[in-house]
Amino acid sequence: MEEARYVELAARYLSGEIDSKDKAELLAWAEGSPANRKFFDQLIELWSLSGRFDEGDDFEPDLGQAWAKLEQKLPDGEARIRKITGFGWMLRIAATLTLLLVASYWIFGPRKASFETVATLTEEQKEITLPDGSRVWINQDSKIAFDPAFRTREVHLEGEAFFEVVRDEHRPFVVLSGGAQTTVLGTKFNVRAYPQEEKVEVTVESGKVAVDPATKSGEGVKLEAGNSGVYLKAENKVELEEDGIYKAAAWKNRNLLFRDDLLRDAIPAMERYYNVKIIPENPLLLNCHVVSSEEDPKLETLLQIIKFTNGISYEQRGDTILINGPGCQ
Repeated sequence: MEEARYVELAARYLSGEIDSKDKAELLAWAEGSPANRKFFDQLIELWSLSGRFDEGDDFEPDLGQAWAKLEQKLPDGEARIRKITGFGWMLRIAATLTLLLVASYWIFGPRKASFETVATLTEEQKEITLPDGSRVWINQDSKIAFDPAFRTREVHLEGEAFFEVVRDEHRPFVVLSGGAQTTVLGTKFNVRAYPQEEKVEVTVESGKVAVDPATKSGEGVKLEAGNSGVYLKAENKVELEEDGIYKAAAWKNRNLLFRDDLLRDAIPAMERYYNVKIIPENPLLLNCHVVSSEEDPKLETLLQIIKFTNGISYEQRGDTILINGPGCQ
């Protein structure tokens, strides 16, 4: 590992035991790239845990304090480093080198990946292409996160997104969302996983999808085109809806056409599309029909259509809409 060479040079530099040639090599390397500069600065910063460094000083570090602070940074179960005291200048170099090697482990050792995050605001949608060529449409008030290197095809989702996944037989594509894990090889599917909702919904447009609890502690389902799987957060289980969730991905193309649909089917689609709660106060209202030829109607427009074609009334209270009327047989 190249960094090990420069950790050694940095140890000599900080101990004041570096010759002019090695010092020139170290400083040239540090200025060679922003990454090198950052690494060098981090080593100096970490070394400062043991006391302020001044190249001209007679350097006597407080290693006890440095070991204690660095050991707190190490993962649980890692071997602890025995403290060394009473050493001369040769031993001082060795101790400096050891401490900086521990420091470099802190910087470069195992840790959570640095994720790239893409987020949307209210009434905003985005389309992105992932490093493997897969495309994602992100609905409003949502965000996805992934490792930019995409060594494993894994995406974290909060909110709603539609995925068009490039097929790769050797690398499954995984979406982690609200306690559910969706696994595919190559397909098109929609995932709705808003944190405030009690369930995660996965609806397949093409191909096959597996939906499981992310903890692997419950049974999952296998979905085919037209199916939906619903993960119930409180129960940690997945249920199959063979007929699929009606108009689950209507938001993607901003298309909410109704062609003589029953209100019992239209209401859940409207709730998803507009992020509202619609409460029919008379169960017979669910038998009424709705026809709308406007692809992306405003909520108020659609409610007016339902009102005049079915003789109902409605009242909106924030994000909740109450509808009432005689209903339909």
